[in-house]
Amino acid sequence: MITAALFLLSGAMACNKVPDKESNYHFLPPDTNPTDAAPVIDGTWQIDTVRPGLAWKKFSGRDLDVTGVAQNVNVLEMDMTNPRLHLRFHYGNGGGVAGDLTQDEINRLTMNKGIVGGTDTKRYTDEVFAYMRVNEGAVACVNGAYEAASVWVRAKGLYHALAGGREIPGTPIPQWKSEACVVCDSEGQDIRILFPGFNEVTLKGTDAWEVAAQREYYRAQSPSWPNLFSSSPLLVYDGIKFGTTFVKRMEDSPDPPNYKKTKGNSENPIQHQTNTHPRTVVALVEDNPDHEGCDKCMLITIDGRQAMGVGMSAAQVTEFIMLHFPNIKYALNMDGGGSTCMCIIDRGNNQNVVNHPIDGGVIDQVRSVNSHFYITYDETDPNAGGGNQ
Repeated sequence: MITAALFLLSGAMACNKVPDKESNYHFLPPDTNPTDAAPVIDGTWQIDTVRPGLAWKKFSGRDLDVTGVAQNVNVLEMDMTNPRLHLRFHYGNGGGVAGDLTQDEINRLTMNKGIVGGTDTKRYTDEVFAYMRVNEGAVACVNGAYEAASVWVRAKGLYHALAGGREIPGTPIPQWKSEACVVCDSEGQDIRILFPGFNEVTLKGTDAWEVAAQREYYRAQSPSWPNLFSSSPLLVYDGIKFGTTFVKRMEDSPDPPNYKKTKGNSENPIQHQTNTHPRTVVALVEDNPDHEGCDKCMLITIDGRQAMGVGMSAAQVTEFIMLHFPNIKYALNMDGGGSTCMCIIDRGNNQNVVNHPIDGGVIDQVRSVNSHFYITYDETDPNAGGGNQ
């Protein structure tokens, strides 16, 4: 058990365990006089039951084991075997009724001729949660995929985004944000993380910038998965720590892009994934030996860019979640930074936000984004033929 101890912020920075090559990208709180600095208590976990089968686990304080600095981590742990709980995918406006891409639009995107503008709009995570709470019985909500121009998005059987170009729009950087995907069935209970082209011998998948290969793979998933969000980097696959080798996988490519020329660009994947940032993660856990396959789904947010929660690199996230949840089998990094936000029913602030999102340097400022995950709970037992919990 971690013992509580006072720890000055300046000291926390000194014992930071970030690898040397990442140190230049590490967030540092403003300089303070050690005698005036607010103390940081060694981190502990708190656990709360949101609904039967849905736990909220919160870590706050100094992370002694991986980063050596203050972290603020929130975890929603959903029992996938509980028939009352469902993971849902949302895209577009508050009601999630944005239309499917037309066949002409899909054809145009497939030929790399542009990105469809469409009429879908961004929504704040707390706004989407408020709507889904009233209309679909949502009990929690977390932000989802990256910007529409860089990912594949399918929600409730409808396509909303297909990465159209070989480069991230507005940059000379090859598309890298769809290395893997999280998918879910229409019932919201069969949840998986897929790694396109995974080879069990080489332990590699389709290179993140091979858009044509991605398009072929993700389109092939349409008949099986009505819900699909692609993202990057893959953190854990079949128990193997991939998040610690994200940059190396790129460097080992037969034709690695020259990312050094865009080092100052925030969309550079090396900088993006070796910096400490707020993070959103989806993870699948195999805890129950009597259940075949994964039996828990975790939605994780890690605050960053602030003294109370410094944030983590992709490698640090991988080590942190595997240390605290050793039965994780699969994990995928989703959109993070200013997008990271978690809402839980009757918890947090007046908008049910339980973490400390930061947008434009403003703490507790929620950002509007294209897509979300949300969890619903059936108050009536679907297997009991009536009656309330």
